[in-house]
Amino acid sequence: MKVALYARVSTDDKEQNPETQLLILREYCEIYEHQVVATFVDEGRSGKDPARPAFKDMMKEATNRSKRRFQAIICLRLDRFMRSALYGLQATQQLQDVGCGLIFVKDQIDTTTPGGRFFYTLMLAFAQMEREHHGERVSEGIHRRLKEGGSWGKGRRKDVNVGLAVELLRSGNARSISDAARQLKVPSSTLVDHAKKKGIVLTEYTPRKK
Repeated sequence: MKVALYARVSTDDKEQNPETQLLILREYCEIYEHQVVATFVDEGRSGKDPARPAFKDMMKEATNRSKRRFQAIICLRLDRFMRSALYGLQATQQLQDVGCGLIFVKDQIDTTTPGGRFFYTLMLAFAQMEREHHGERVSEGIHRRLKEGGSWGKGRRKDVNVGLAVELLRSGNARSISDAARQLKVPSSTLVDHAKKKGIVLTEYTPRKK
């Protein structure tokens, strides 16, 4: 089977090398006689961000039947692919609609099978729960820092969920960029700045005025 490999190193894993993940994936493919025809790597990107450059390129090709080179995507673990249950399920459905499978080596999940899809849904929910618990711990740390007289400057904000902002605008749940920023609890300028860094033009998703 022709496959694509996907590896991701998050913003918290700067000492890690994506090649470590790829080495394991290549060995897996040798064992099961899969042919690697494409490799996608995101470095310093959060797993909850669906706008990762390599991830976007991979999904774009995967959902294009005429140009797709592979039949499945192989990733080391579920949390390397996506940490948001909502976007993870959306991505899975998109791949399923075009007959592209997902295989997670360490989690032993293969979405080309009914049982694999079931366990994938469960694992995705656990991955999001873990991320939310981590976020709660970070918030508690900030609160303690401020209470002890420390500071938390604007420059410390590392991640803004641009993907969620896009979804809010596209679905009409946010009437403007300012409204989306308010719901994400960040300044509009911060949201726009993060979107630009990811090559996303938010005005393209702003609801049209009638």
